[in-house]
Amino acid sequence: MRTQELFGFPIWANLYCTPANSHALDRHYDLHDTAILQIAGRKNWRVFGSPIELPLEHVPLMKFEKSGGAIHYREGPIVRDVVAEYEANEPLDEFVLEPGDFLYLPRGFVHEAWSPDSTSAHVTIGIYPVTWVDLISVALGQLGYKDARLRRAIPLGFLGRSTDPSVKREFDERLQEFAKRADVTRAVEEINASIIWNQQGLGEGSIAHNGSAEVDLETLVERRPGLLCRFVKNGDVVRLTASHGDISLPQHFEPAIRFASENPSFLVRDIPGSLSEHSKIALVRRLIDGGFFRVAKPSDCN
Repeated sequence: MRTQELFGFPIWANLYCTPANSHALDRHYDLHDTAILQIAGRKNWRVFGSPIELPLEHVPLMKFEKSGGAIHYREGPIVRDVVAEYEANEPLDEFVLEPGDFLYLPRGFVHEAWSPDSTSAHVTIGIYPVTWVDLISVALGQLGYKDARLRRAIPLGFLGRSTDPSVKREFDERLQEFAKRADVTRAVEEINASIIWNQQGLGEGSIAHNGSAEVDLETLVERRPGLLCRFVKNGDVVRLTASHGDISLPQHFEPAIRFASENPSFLVRDIPGSLSEHSKIALVRRLIDGGFFRVAKPSDCN
């Protein structure tokens, strides 16, 4: 499964089995994009309108707020109230999914589904996009540690000064400074690192010890299915990171670790750098034991 690598966004998959004559879920809308693949039985669907264009899954929080209500604090809608508005509305579309059928639902579209006369099963692939709100908040957080002015408290008694021109003036100054100094490249790199670190080990579960494998110079190894890896250099140490796991090695392993991060499959003998044949084999065994790579099956080599 290469969907996460293709999109660059976190991807989660769930299997739903619904008994005959029952609903999977009540009428609702999702805060992320979904792709549905019907794999068994039949399922009836109704799709309604979208009450809000591209609703947010979350917003940056203040330390005294809880995630459950923060969307509403930022003037976002209450889902149950929005869905209730569609009780008397006719759907935009109504159809039946048969095995092999595929449905894409952008976030925000109200929908409901039920199994009519037999058990039904479908796979829902959730696509969780990184929004501009996310990118701006990461860039702002990074700049906050560079510029002490952003870390200062806003004026005392501001709760009663929402229309105070001095507050608005200083806010505009900080905003203009942010626009000038924000480093979008570093912000994107941080988001990329977070996605890779927090991903699931798709197709094989999370990274875990797999035991030793028979490896020699002619062994073809491949990255675990769906796993994204990242090369990191910290001073005299180089690291390969993915899915809450990493391998840290001295700097002279840099060509080999960078090679492993960039190539989804390779022969052990092709590892670049000054490593001996024995060290190449030992490194690949460590990559396999760490859950990053596996020995390719004969059919995978074609």
